[in-house]
Amino acid sequence: WKEKILEPSDGKDVVQITARGNDPKEKDRIVAEAKAFVKTFSENNKNMKDVKIEIQNSEKEITDSINQLLTAVLTSIGLIFILMVLLFGNWIDAFLILLAIPFGIIGTILSLTLFQSELSLNSTLGVILLNGISVANSIILVDFIKHLKATGLSPKESAVQAARIRLRPILMTSLTTVIGMLPIALGFGAGGKILQPLGISVSGGLWISMLFTLYFVPTLQCYYYEWKEKRA
Repeated sequence: WKEKILEPSDGKDVVQITARGNDPKEKDRIVAEAKAFVKTFSENNKNMKDVKIEIQNSEKEITDSINQLLTAVLTSIGLIFILMVLLFGNWIDAFLILLAIPFGIIGTILSLTLFQSELSLNSTLGVILLNGISVANSIILVDFIKHLKATGLSPKESAVQAARIRLRPILMTSLTTVIGMLPIALGFGAGGKILQPLGISVSGGLWISMLFTLYFVPTLQCYYYEWKEKRA
């Protein structure tokens, strides 16, 4: 238990009492002790006036913030999908582009697990940043495959050539982003541990998203064009 006298608020003294347990399983016991302390204090100081006692649960505030960020992630995905439909003119291409996002989320979860990090506000914020970066790689492939297909190449030739020609710019874009986020992912600097989940989320998720995008997006687009030709 720690007691700290804060700056007066509205002319009244403020005393903050905090507690921290090393074992997460002790949370319920600590909360029970805090409530018992408040109850005992209130009973022993009934004659005190203008005294306000609050028990704040920081975990609930963090959970609410993460839920809000998850809503922001879903909103960003929806907006990206609408924009892709408007730009490419059909929902199939937009769907293929958006495949990079779940691949990136899978990479984020794997990276956080591998480095024994946790899902936090910063890691969720990293997913939002990752969405835009991973989708950019997917756009490069889908647009170039459509361009090669329009020149008369077969779906398979278009997919293979697009993946081969666009490999270098995709690698350069991803590598520069990962290198830029590397100091954060390694936790360098003051407060680095706080921002570390963000760096791990973006760096790890981007690599996994890039690898899956290079293989799955051209393959699925090739199958789509072949199915479309057979149907025609």
